[in-house]
Amino acid sequence: MTGTHPTSSGIAIENRQLVIDGEPFLVLGGELHNSSSSTRLDLEPRLDRVKALGLNTVLAAISWELIEPEEGVFDFSSVDMLLELARSRDLKVVPLWFASWKNGLSSYRPAWVKRDPGRFPLVEGADGKRVQVLSVFSEANRDADAKAFGELMAHIARTDSEHKTVIMVQLENEVGILGVSRDHGEDARRVYESPVEQGFLEHLQENSLLLKPSIAAAIRRAGGEGGGTWAEVFGDSLDTDELFQALGYARYIDRVAEVGRQAYDVPMFVNTWLDALFERKESNFAPLGGQFPGNYPSGGPLPQVFAAWKYGGPHISMLTPDTYWGDFADWCRLYSEANEGFFIPEMGKSTAGIASIHVAIGRYGAIGTSPFGVDGIDDEYSPEDKELLRGAYTALGNASDHILHAQKRGEIIGFHLTEDRTEVTADFGGYRLRITRDLDNGRMGILPDAWGIVGIDKDGSYFGTGAGFMVVFESHDEGKTGAVEYMHSGLYRDGEWVTEQVLNGDESISGEFWRFPYLKPVPGASFGETWPTPRILRAGAYEY
Repeated sequence: MTGTHPTSSGIAIENRQLVIDGEPFLVLGGELHNSSSSTRLDLEPRLDRVKALGLNTVLAAISWELIEPEEGVFDFSSVDMLLELARSRDLKVVPLWFASWKNGLSSYRPAWVKRDPGRFPLVEGADGKRVQVLSVFSEANRDADAKAFGELMAHIARTDSEHKTVIMVQLENEVGILGVSRDHGEDARRVYESPVEQGFLEHLQENSLLLKPSIAAAIRRAGGEGGGTWAEVFGDSLDTDELFQALGYARYIDRVAEVGRQAYDVPMFVNTWLDALFERKESNFAPLGGQFPGNYPSGGPLPQVFAAWKYGGPHISMLTPDTYWGDFADWCRLYSEANEGFFIPEMGKSTAGIASIHVAIGRYGAIGTSPFGVDGIDDEYSPEDKELLRGAYTALGNASDHILHAQKRGEIIGFHLTEDRTEVTADFGGYRLRITRDLDNGRMGILPDAWGIVGIDKDGSYFGTGAGFMVVFESHDEGKTGAVEYMHSGLYRDGEWVTEQVLNGDESISGEFWRFPYLKPVPGASFGETWPTPRILRAGAYEY
């Protein structure tokens, strides 16, 4: 992966934050459905809907088949339309380059590529049967993709470098082979049966922590000595197939990234279809992955093949997870630790997904998040979840400068409280913060879960936003008790805090708790006002 460096666009990942013309930017994004950006007629109302959700960025497809319908003939009208409509709504754009692969398959390649598999070869299984996946071992495939992408980025440089609507680019989408674990075509066999590079073996030795056990054992047996074929060095196995494909994908996509960045140098990332703990037969829903390479896309940038991607992809800025299942915090940890910046380009738009946004940004320092399909209609995307996302993104957007400041200083925490995880603690600002469900363990709450972000503001006070939790300030002095000194509700305007309410009494239980309630009205019982949306609150603490 590339480290921090200045770029010709003025957009870079620096100190784990996305920086645009010297200013950090928090991506409050949403990914559109795959075909939403194909026509103006469809896109305009969709962008109006997502703008109303509080987004500042959209992730939208730009497909190879649309921009190069004939070889060497480029049509950027769909790109110009997307950027014009986004710019007029003050939205940034992260183009999704749907080219050689989308969800492991190659349906977005142009017709002139589809019709010529002799020139643009497909993956072959061990039985010789072709799969609708372009082979990574074909220079013709790679160079055609890279040429088109270079033309796209040169066009964006000419038309958008002043506006900076485009702030990052996703390269391909959820790459890897589905259906088979390794390409057995002629070009692939030639590589597989050649000696494994000595430099690659040494790199694996130095980065062996996440390798699958069989690969790690093979590295130890090899003792750093190369010379053998892939099967001879690693063994003929599914694990070897996955590692082989990972290096192939990394090198292919790195060449695409290199050509694109030569034209217009913005951060570029690759997203990941994650594997799962269950066998595919337990679910008919394909994106839920599986346990075996080929059951999930073999060779995609999963943690067990990070080493191959880092070796083969020096021009790729980030490897990123699409988080729909599994242990969200664990995926965040693995991807944030492995990259110079951390971003989630796809995630669920449910209540749990909205809670996870706060965890990613507050706990793992994400440069941003992007629930998938936020432009969907109400039958697909419930009004309740839309309202939750609108409230969360509106609050996070208003406080984004202060969140970014706290991220840089490491004085911030993001959390998601559930029946299984009822409490979190954090130490900053001179106190230990004990964070739990608001009142009566949340049984009066509207939501099944609670979540939020709490950090230290620029002036040293505490700030926070979220739903359904409360904070107790604990003194580090065993003989003293911490309490709420003041508690204000409001918003930031032109960088300055504006207080809308000075809260006390029922709203803080007489100064005992810093509360972010999301309560049902209970006739005859008062624990403060019911709050229909997440607020931004500031507080101070003292001890007695």
